[in-house]
Amino acid sequence: MVFGLFNKDKKNKKVDERYVNLKIKDIVKITADAVNLVFDVLDQDFPYQSGQFITLIGEVNGVKIRRAYSLCSAPNIDRYPAVTVKRVVNGLMSNHINDSYHVGQNIKVMKAMGTFTTSFDVEKSRQLVLIGGGSGITPLYSIIKSTLHLEPKTEVLLVYANKSSADVIFQEELNKLSQQFKNFRWINILEHEDEMRTADYIGRPTESMVHSILERSNVNALTHYFICGPDPMMKIIQSGLDQFGVQSEQIQIERFVRNYVTENLEGSNEINISIVLDGTTHELKIDRDQPILDQALLAGIDMPYSCKSGFCTACRGKVLSGKVDTKEADGLSEEEIAEGFALLCVGCALTPELKLSIE
Repeated sequence: MVFGLFNKDKKNKKVDERYVNLKIKDIVKITADAVNLVFDVLDQDFPYQSGQFITLIGEVNGVKIRRAYSLCSAPNIDRYPAVTVKRVVNGLMSNHINDSYHVGQNIKVMKAMGTFTTSFDVEKSRQLVLIGGGSGITPLYSIIKSTLHLEPKTEVLLVYANKSSADVIFQEELNKLSQQFKNFRWINILEHEDEMRTADYIGRPTESMVHSILERSNVNALTHYFICGPDPMMKIIQSGLDQFGVQSEQIQIERFVRNYVTENLEGSNEINISIVLDGTTHELKIDRDQPILDQALLAGIDMPYSCKSGFCTACRGKVLSGKVDTKEADGLSEEEIAEGFALLCVGCALTPELKLSIE
């Protein structure tokens, strides 16, 4: 059962505030399997921070799909917002975008979200180390540009790993930045060396490789780290940083994908749940062994979501009463979990009664 506490017009107005309409201004091929989508904003402001992502909403073979893509543009530096979309094997949305999106196409997106960000101050003098792999460069590139332009006293080091030179996204742009800014350098890690011998390190990233880079970079206890890339690489990088003595509070992490599968368990119990969204309270019964988000969507509730993997936090909700399983909530900080937030795409109810607020 679903009922509303506010009138329909007010509800629709609040729902619409979560979305923005964009038009594709340009599509730039940056590698053999990746493109930049450059947007015109059609109907309202489009505020965002370096390192944040937007959720593209599309339809493939009659199925509505949402996918989160990090902004590669930097606010106040790049005139138009842009995202990078790299093909993923069997990826419905990424292949559809690369094959079918065209200049002039109007698309609907959720507004920018994410906490993989930092504030900038022209008087700051610090050291940032950004470590990425593959398309994980996207939010890092945005942060790098903002830092170099808005925080000139800060030293910026990028460590970027790819299979080959042909896979390096923003290679030309990174080279230009390293020539333009004396406080920026980037270390190129390639699994396979190319004819131009551009690699600083050859092979996949290892803990010992991380140690070598940090030892040569004069990092200290105040150095701040941003990490984004494939999950296996991220685990190695985190392990290397931990072994080197880097504290967890010095590290910010952005993950893209998790293969999360929920089983349809027999004999599961029904949960009574109330969801407060945009001023309207929805009441329904759900299965305690299934993610809350999936069941709310099946009930016709226009829930915010994107990755459905527990990383992007688009589906974040606050538990007002009851409990939600948070063991898969990698996208949340310890502080957010302590404040009662949960990721509903991977969270299951743990109590017979549950009330949530989507903020």
